[in-house]
Amino acid sequence: KYLNRFDEIWVPDVEGPTSLAGNFAIPKGFSSPICYLGPLSRFPRKADSLKPKTFKKIFILSGPEPQRSIFEAEILEGKYDDDSNARFALVRGLPEEHDALSTAGNWESYNHLGTEELLDLIEKSEKIVCRSGYSSIMDLHTLNRNALLIPTPGQAEQEYLAKRHETGDLILASA
Repeated sequence: KYLNRFDEIWVPDVEGPTSLAGNFAIPKGFSSPICYLGPLSRFPRKADSLKPKTFKKIFILSGPEPQRSIFEAEILEGKYDDDSNARFALVRGLPEEHDALSTAGNWESYNHLGTEELLDLIEKSEKIVCRSGYSSIMDLHTLNRNALLIPTPGQAEQEYLAKRHETGDLILASA
């Protein structure tokens, strides 16, 4: 009802069966024309796949508390890694924290990174583990990278998106 008052509805995705959001990107029952804008991302380009890999995995945290902190605790307890001797990077998703870097053992932890710093860290990582939010999926698509997607518990849209991409070309797996 509200959207039909607009001259056009903009959807940040591609049209059709290859859409990143699946059923979420197929508006139904609208009289206004629909314009697909393509994926939107904070990253300006795809990741450099030839950059030497420093980290086995990068863990990128996001989302509301307490789920962000629970996810971080699971990561640090080793739930998502199978090699305690490998090097890992953790981006905690805490922009209000000002400590830039902490290194402990085989972990490098960042509270928050700017776009270029995060892109550099992603390029130096063999694998990515992150939430299955739509922004993350659009970023992964832009970067042309796969990821292990972990949906935020209780977030039906993230559970749907993780399942949608678990066997696709974009995403390797979900948990």
